[in-house]
Amino acid sequence: MTFLEHGIPPRPAPTLRRLAPALPYAAVLVGLYGLSNAWAAVFLYQAGTIASVIAMRDTEWWRRFRGWNPRWAVVFGSLGAAGGLLLHLLWPWLGLEDRLVFTLSQLGLSGNGWTLFLFYFALVNPWFEEILWRGYLAGSAPGPDAGDVFFAGYHALVLRYFLAWPWVLVATLMLLVAAWLWRRSAIRFGGLLLPLFSHVVGGLSIAWVLLQRT
Repeated sequence: MTFLEHGIPPRPAPTLRRLAPALPYAAVLVGLYGLSNAWAAVFLYQAGTIASVIAMRDTEWWRRFRGWNPRWAVVFGSLGAAGGLLLHLLWPWLGLEDRLVFTLSQLGLSGNGWTLFLFYFALVNPWFEEILWRGYLAGSAPGPDAGDVFFAGYHALVLRYFLAWPWVLVATLMLLVAAWLWRRSAIRFGGLLLPLFSHVVGGLSIAWVLLQRT
């Protein structure tokens, strides 16, 4: 079943649908590359998502967060946790040891501020990402679609701050697969709860590894 079959409001108007995928790219370019401030990037991103909700006049956006399935939650939770596990296993080859703390300080993240940012990014940001990418901008293609590519692609701008290009490409491909799986699960189960759960678990697992390393 699709979102529409579950009575969830239609997708954005064509103009908004064309512009919305650019919002995260603009937020990253302004926040990280322009202002050198990670919080600015996140808040600009979230402000753009809120603007999309307002433009859609979607007064029942919260109805998109349903579609829970306990059995599949174990599967998608495990897939999310694999992100942190891979980061832990690949750490010696990523080249982060010498540059991570310095780069974070350049972005205004150090001490308790870094810890707060990690948990905010893991627990709060996925709600915005899921409603934008798997809610409003999701297509119905069985394979990866443009929305999946745009979702993975904007992360490459963030990852480039920390990783060499070969690892950025690897991570972007993994995010493309994750975006496709999350989108298909949202369609299959009629809501965003499973991709949201997987997204949060993935963020928390990565946050735990980063806290251990920094």
